[in-house]
Amino acid sequence: MRTNPLAVVVLLAACAAQTGCTHGKDAVALAQQMTVTANELSTYYGALAQCVNSELGVLELEQALNHEPLGAENVAQLQEVMQAFQQRQQMAAALATLASQLTTLTGSTAPASVGASVNTLASDMTGLKGLPLSSGTATAIPGAMSQSAQGLMQWWQTRKERGFARSFAKTADAMSSLFAREKPVYDSVVDTYNREAASVAIVLVKGGQISDGSLTAELAPALKPFGLSTGSMTAALRQQLQTAAPDLLHRQAAQLSQQEQTASAALASNLNAMSQQTAQLAAGKPLGKIPAPASLTAVDAWTKTVLP
Repeated sequence: MRTNPLAVVVLLAACAAQTGCTHGKDAVALAQQMTVTANELSTYYGALAQCVNSELGVLELEQALNHEPLGAENVAQLQEVMQAFQQRQQMAAALATLASQLTTLTGSTAPASVGASVNTLASDMTGLKGLPLSSGTATAIPGAMSQSAQGLMQWWQTRKERGFARSFAKTADAMSSLFAREKPVYDSVVDTYNREAASVAIVLVKGGQISDGSLTAELAPALKPFGLSTGSMTAALRQQLQTAAPDLLHRQAAQLSQQEQTASAALASNLNAMSQQTAQLAAGKPLGKIPAPASLTAVDAWTKTVLP
């Protein structure tokens, strides 16, 4: 029998050839979960980049209100952070593309496309930069990131099935380690943006720069269950709502920050599970019943509050 050339370029073929059909099915199921998780990770990083971009807008508005110049150093640092998140978004998207290619074994162009995906992912991982911090330093990129990138490239040059399984396991572990290490920074970036946005919003509310329609949204929790709506707003009601707005906005900012933290925790859990499962598969051990991944509903819910 002729050997299908694609059988030596995907993890699925390696697992199926070495440990049987059940193990091959494990690889397919795991690759499918990896694709979902990596796509969500890419969306999450895109939302982080958007938060930083929005924070730049908030700072410009804040400086205009206070009649102060915008600090060039602060702006430059935020732009670097945004670019770093965009790098991670691109890297996660490359991982999703490669993982999705591991779920099928057909198509004459598959070997070339797998090679292109390996090159793209390895390049993204090697070129990753640390996140700039307020202290003037940057987050450290795990050494495993460049090592796993080199492993992927070496596999593509040799086409050794086992080498790819091991390299992909190292890649999953490097991704998980990076996210776990940087997660506090992600949460802090979003929380800072929410608090600064709330502060500017409060200034605008107190200055009477917010429409009555926006203020009456505060009454929605009490009126919506009964299908009620407000009429024209009196000066007295407007003043009461303007007085109550600061506490409400601070609470909403805290809720949004908590929502992001729940999302990042779900992603951290999934990435950790992905790392453990790929390591087990690379060791030639069947996974049995693959646990369902942690719900990514929280990720979708938060990113939708940020992305247009």
